[in-house]
Amino acid sequence: LLGLAFKLFDPEHLLGKTESLGITLCLLPADHPGVEIGQRHFPLNQAFLNGPTQGDNVFIPLDWVIGGKAGVGQGWRMLMACLAAGRGISLPALSTGLAKLCYRTSGAYAAIREQFHVPIGQFEGIQASLARIAGYTFLLESMRTVTAGIVDLGVHSSVISAIAKYHCTELGRFVMNETMDIHGGKAIMMGPNNYLARAYESVPISITVEGANIMTRNLLIFGQGVVRCHPYLLNEIQSKNADEFEQPFLGHLQSLFSVKIRLLFHLVTGKYFFRLGSSKLCQRHRRVLCQLSFVSLCLRLMTETALLVMGGALKRKEPLAARIGGVVSHLLRAACVIRYAETHQDIREFDALTAWSLQVCAHRSADALWAYWGNFPRPWLGRIVRRFWFPLGKPEYCPSDALDAVLAKDTMKTSDAREILSAYTYGVMEQEASPTAINTLERAFVLHAVVTPTWKKIAEALKAAGLWSA
Repeated sequence: LLGLAFKLFDPEHLLGKTESLGITLCLLPADHPGVEIGQRHFPLNQAFLNGPTQGDNVFIPLDWVIGGKAGVGQGWRMLMACLAAGRGISLPALSTGLAKLCYRTSGAYAAIREQFHVPIGQFEGIQASLARIAGYTFLLESMRTVTAGIVDLGVHSSVISAIAKYHCTELGRFVMNETMDIHGGKAIMMGPNNYLARAYESVPISITVEGANIMTRNLLIFGQGVVRCHPYLLNEIQSKNADEFEQPFLGHLQSLFSVKIRLLFHLVTGKYFFRLGSSKLCQRHRRVLCQLSFVSLCLRLMTETALLVMGGALKRKEPLAARIGGVVSHLLRAACVIRYAETHQDIREFDALTAWSLQVCAHRSADALWAYWGNFPRPWLGRIVRRFWFPLGKPEYCPSDALDAVLAKDTMKTSDAREILSAYTYGVMEQEASPTAINTLERAFVLHAVVTPTWKKIAEALKAAGLWSA
């Protein structure tokens, strides 16, 4: 089938009085008379199923229009719905699949690849990279699962899908770069055993959708959400008289006053008395969740202040809008992590991954708050707010080296967490009769764990006999 979007005109008024009916979508057979399918696109050495298409005197029955006669002129709405679904499902899925490949192969490669007779996974620098790969893969899987579930419920949120697209593709790019560093020359030399190079080449494709992530970060996330996601602002704008304006305006003032009082209370009491969930998971991570709850209050107040000072010009202040959008995004990421972790509480390794991910979200959101007020158009106000919100300076919630080591060691051994976070990785489950490069690496990883104890005894004996220098 060929999907076609076109502007429909009806000069003979067969469908009504209107001549220009607007963008319309249809499905037609690719071998339909008059249709000419050109060569497929080949972006960055990746096979695509689309390409240039032409047609000459192509007859399309009205039944082939998506939605029939009622779907005429509804193409733009359909395209936007598909775009929202694509941002919320396909692009996060692509990035998560890439991260799963990186997570599985990096752990295996770091466990069996030796330098100076030591597996490279025992070097602390490699462990830091492995921890980031594992942590971001966990975060990606969390976001993919939750946002796909939201779309499955029939909710087409342009803001959530934009956040998912931007952060998933960026995290996928970061994980890919870390993986290339760990693999070194194995990922550089092209050949049948290089399972990373083509994936590495493909990374910019999903990022470039919708004008690359620059537009998504600076315009879409906050620009689309600031009005429609605000509980009162849209009703205030759409009110036609004083009576319609009064109720949302009073609610707006009451809500803003409540936020200020709560923010002041939590600042005085050390941000510890937030009401969190009663689950063991929330209690284990109470400190960082309290910080994230405080950031949520700050977000509400900073948005109101920005709208009051800059008004509609805020959308044109792209770096500032991007920082507010960053706070929103990191809070959503943390919510996805909590939701995903709650559904996998029986996986022991997930507790460390949850702690790592939440700390990263808290750290990045505090960074965005700090940078926002440092660049506020009223510098004096920015300095006052920063000193008031963060009297002890910018809070640091970076994961510790010890936590990085825990994640890295879990990555380099077989476990339920490893199987879940790399489920459906292509090539892992292939038959030995026609093994893929990934399958060969996987079998070497399993056998390495079996022979390592014996090999250590042999190495010690050789060293004792003076036959092998360390």
